[in-house]
Amino acid sequence: EIQKATSGFGDAVNPQKSQNLRAANAEEALTAYVINNPDMANNIGKYIAPEDFVTDFNRRVYETVTERIRENRPVSMTDLSQDFSEQEMSRIAGMLYKASVGGETLEAAKDYCKIIKQEKSKAKLKEPLGDDEAKKLFEEIQKKAAPYQKSASALAYLKDLHEVLKL
Repeated sequence: EIQKATSGFGDAVNPQKSQNLRAANAEEALTAYVINNPDMANNIGKYIAPEDFVTDFNRRVYETVTERIRENRPVSMTDLSQDFSEQEMSRIAGMLYKASVGGETLEAAKDYCKIIKQEKSKAKLKEPLGDDEAKKLFEEIQKKAAPYQKSASALAYLKDLHEVLKL
């Protein structure tokens, strides 16, 4: 049961967690930091945006929390319960509990931002390319390879010549 909870496997609230464990853990820690330190939300906002989050649930929590802070609205558990289900609130309470044990700092929060962005980049690499993206990538590779095509042809010619001369 503990392993299931920490791995995110079978998570109904955040089903993407098990496939993005590193990102989800960083997202949760960062969100808890912002809830516990609302005065730092603008500072953290310089490093990361909700769109950078990998998991939908954590993105929604972070977005809700930062929006409430921007609007000078409170972000207590009672206040957040207006926007989230009982199950979701249980998950948010878990985020806050883990953060209280870890003793979060601004430096740790910046590190979480870096991890989230790294994991977002990895997730994008796993997504299939659309036709336009594939065409752009192919054209870019062709441009970069152009200076080497002549030398590759010359090298192939020299190899062929070498084989002929061996005979």
